[in-house]
Amino acid sequence: MDATLIFKSGLYRKRQRQPMSKTPLIQDLLARNSFIGELDKPITEELMAVGEKARIARGESLFYRGDPGDSLILVLGGSLKIWNTTADGQEVVLGFMTAGDVIGEIAVLDGGTRSATATAMTDVDVFRLHSQLILPILKRDAGVMFEVVRALCKKTRASSLIIEDARRVVRARAASAIIRLMHQVGVRTANGTEINIGASQSDLAHYVGISRSNFNRAVSELERMGVLRKDNRVLTIIDCEQLKQLAQDSVP
Repeated sequence: MDATLIFKSGLYRKRQRQPMSKTPLIQDLLARNSFIGELDKPITEELMAVGEKARIARGESLFYRGDPGDSLILVLGGSLKIWNTTADGQEVVLGFMTAGDVIGEIAVLDGGTRSATATAMTDVDVFRLHSQLILPILKRDAGVMFEVVRALCKKTRASSLIIEDARRVVRARAASAIIRLMHQVGVRTANGTEINIGASQSDLAHYVGISRSNFNRAVSELERMGVLRKDNRVLTIIDCEQLKQLAQDSVP
């Protein structure tokens, strides 16, 4: 039996768990959402055997900005926010990570420190692969390296969309951010597309880049227009096409 890491306020303790070979979900998620899918089966099985499974309690941080970037992390369940603070101490949410998302490609490539903090919005399960195990594979397989670079390019494009939103009016910025979340984590239901990642109103406002009060006003306006519905921390998009049109409103 090996150990699961239980994170608490930046520290961790160990507990016994089942061998990784009995958790095919992890291998499947890695294969579908990271460069692991490009590897030969024996190499994949070797990585599964040496990886570490961890649980982070809601409100705790998986890592902090400036921590060593010594591993690649796959989110197995739950949701995290990736955030930084500005020079004047304001929180900026860079994005949200849910099941299937991979964190840490940059750190694996350049050996640098974490560029942001990752905090659990719900209880979160993750799977960690240390850099020293992954780098030799990247160095000898150009195809695998290409997959890592492609994943980074996708995240760079997402960051560019956030920057472009700064040119839009508040309602349009909120609408655009909700659309991004819809594509990332939206779940279709009989009542519309649900976004339910445990994010608070403040988290979502920091993601949009506006104050909480402005975000609440924007969401209330979208509700009055029949575009979406808010129930506690769950957003349900009712009229996706109208939401997309509203997201295009630019600064007058």
